[in-house]
Amino acid sequence: MGLTLRKSCYKCPYTKIDRNSDITIGDYWGIKSVMPDFYDENGVSLVITHTEVGNELFDKVKNKINWRESNRNDCLQPRLISPESCPKNRSLFWQDLQEKGMDYCIKKYIEINENSKKDKIKSVIKKVLKKFN
Repeated sequence: MGLTLRKSCYKCPYTKIDRNSDITIGDYWGIKSVMPDFYDENGVSLVITHTEVGNELFDKVKNKINWRESNRNDCLQPRLISPESCPKNRSLFWQDLQEKGMDYCIKKYIEINENSKKDKIKSVIKKVLKKFN
């Protein structure tokens, strides 16, 4: 939900695909729609090389891992394009956390979020139950 990020994260200068580094490593969000046969429910890492040094480093390890080449557009994801937006209720969240505690904040902020862990857990349980029925 972005409520607990540092203020600097909302203005991060590194949220772009071209970075001042040899390699960028992260999660490959959306790979299921790009390479469904390479998708893994436990996650797939994304490695982007930016320099010749990065290419050389990747060349040293690529025979020890399962990997596939992807194009720039397919691997683009929100944090490779722009910083996280600062939630409008961020200040209120921190005030509530200080004054009312974590349990209150979990109920107020997480349980109302449509992508909350509670909803995800319910979804997984339903899928498991369907397999046994």
